[in-house]
Amino acid sequence: MKNLKKPSSKNIKNIIALTPMQEGMLFHALYERGSSTYFVQTSYRLHGELDIFYVKKSLNDLLRRYDILRTVFIHEGRERPLQVVLKEREIDFSFECIRKIVGKDIQKINAFIEKSRKKDMQRSFDLSKDVLMRVSILQIFDSEYEFIWSHHHILMDGWCSGILYSEFFEIYNSYLENKICILPDVIPYQEYIKWIGSQDKEEGLRYWREYLKDYNREPPLYRFAKHIKGDEYNREQYDFFIDELLTSSLEKVARESQVTVNTVAETIWGILLQKYTNSDDIVFGTVVSGRSPEIDSVELMVGLFINTVPLRIKNEGV
Repeated sequence: MKNLKKPSSKNIKNIIALTPMQEGMLFHALYERGSSTYFVQTSYRLHGELDIFYVKKSLNDLLRRYDILRTVFIHEGRERPLQVVLKEREIDFSFECIRKIVGKDIQKINAFIEKSRKKDMQRSFDLSKDVLMRVSILQIFDSEYEFIWSHHHILMDGWCSGILYSEFFEIYNSYLENKICILPDVIPYQEYIKWIGSQDKEEGLRYWREYLKDYNREPPLYRFAKHIKGDEYNREQYDFFIDELLTSSLEKVARESQVTVNTVAETIWGILLQKYTNSDDIVFGTVVSGRSPEIDSVELMVGLFINTVPLRIKNEGV
């Protein structure tokens, strides 16, 4: 674990504004310090030989390639928070061989890995000074490793993970094979921030005011939530499976309505909220990709593009 200090002014490459979504995530990080909210962790098993030196080298190449991965967020003594892009920064990386600790006992192996995941999550991130992406590798057997890759959501969205994973293996394999790695040109996240800043905010406000006109009800389920004691947010997850028959029925409804299955699911959720709130007009947030086709090669950019916009489900008695 690295004891990091706030970045030196000599190491600053650029200072730019935050997007509205980044500002929201920063607010929650400051309001709930140490919380796992917006902490993103991916853990998967790798089978085969792994060269740890080249793994770390490849990860550092990704940090050199993408400005957003070398970014910290400052707010103290400022009217508006800023993101600071550093010239140089190394990945927060750790490697541990656990064979002598857990042996070949599968239960001990799984328990050790789960404890490591939780410890990593509890460590959280200090957005003002930490490297906001880190990797831990646990060697289980001679040719078996657990790869724990964590980052704060303020850096990037899920789309970017696929880009980074793909490029990581491209770079890593090029080192192993002693070949030149050719990757697409990087378009800095700053280009997206410039595009956001050039948009007509008044036009956007007019659109959403019209969209939400005449809606002034309590938030969904507020009548239940206000009776709960305390203000702590307790996250829970409920998993369920939709069988083949029901899936086919949903797909049929989507085709006949000329919409996507996702639109059908959102409509069902809206109707359910209407029932619970005894209302024929409901609004809830839905996440959109935010990658505007107006930006060249936006699908290759690494950063946070998602946004949450209101979705209104209104029953007009049709």
